[in-house]
Amino acid sequence: MDADKTSLRSLVDKWIAPTATCPVRVTRFGRTANGVRFICMEALRLAGPLTIVFFYHDDSAWRVFPPSASQLRLTVANRSKHVGEDVGSRYPSVSHLPNVEQ
Repeated sequence: MDADKTSLRSLVDKWIAPTATCPVRVTRFGRTANGVRFICMEALRLAGPLTIVFFYHDDSAWRVFPPSASQLRLTVANRSKHVGEDVGSRYPSVSHLPNVEQ
């Protein structure tokens, strides 16, 4: 597999496409209960925050899915922007990440 296509930087560029006016930030990172490394990145968009979790695989590649789908469970929270809310004024808490050991 081409290392450039599976590096974390290339995946962030592909999936989030950060710019100077819309930067990306790391909101959380660590290991799942099963020891899988992950990093959660977020960028603010006009429609609301875009949050993507990247997982590290045994072949040294980062991907947007966990190494084994049966090992992890993600939940999705509705993060729609409320009328009149200033999206740039705050980042909502990240509550839809995989369970991690603290």
